[in-house]
Amino acid sequence: MNRQFRFNKKLIDALPPHPEDAKTKESEYSDTEVAGLRIIVNRRGRKYFLLRYSFGGSKRSMKLGDYPQMDVADARQRALECRSQIANGTDPQEAAEIAAVSQLTLRTFVIEDYLPHAYATKRSAKDDEGRMRNILPEFGDLKLAEITSHAIQQFHDRLRVQKCAATSNRHLALIKRCFSLAIIWGKLDGPNPARGIRMHQENNCSGQVISDTTISSFSAIVRS
Repeated sequence: MNRQFRFNKKLIDALPPHPEDAKTKESEYSDTEVAGLRIIVNRRGRKYFLLRYSFGGSKRSMKLGDYPQMDVADARQRALECRSQIANGTDPQEAAEIAAVSQLTLRTFVIEDYLPHAYATKRSAKDDEGRMRNILPEFGDLKLAEITSHAIQQFHDRLRVQKCAATSNRHLALIKRCFSLAIIWGKLDGPNPARGIRMHQENNCSGQVISDTTISSFSAIVRS
């Protein structure tokens, strides 16, 4: 089939999977209506729209969306919007990444970024996931940039009263860690809103912990 044609549903649906024995991994076809717009087909027959463009003297590419979830009309519209951004001196890929980061909620970050990292690197990942069951109902639906130090402090203090200082401190440490990683991974332009919030003194648990020494002393008194 011709590698350049005017995109339409019938022709795109008819595109075959990329050959298994080919040296490349995907087939690429160009739209004759919008410059740079491509449809990519992999060996499993999966298809997606791609925009190829130049910016600042470099050749770049940007995925626009999967087909058929994104149809031809929407792909062309998105490609034209990107080309308008390029004409105005903005890299559309960088703009899309910035926009995605600004909309990132804590829940999405935890599920897609933090917990996979924790399970790959920490033995206590299950503990972190358990603590998230207390943290996410409070902050999960907020964007990372919307979560304030004051709100975290209030949560920290409330958890101390409801549970105990140790529990509250473990939750605060986890929140701090999440925000630190979000900043390192480019998901948030600092500062860390949990930074500067102090741990509570761990001497006020609602259930008193009895040490082995105390137990031994008590046993000696009972036997006397």
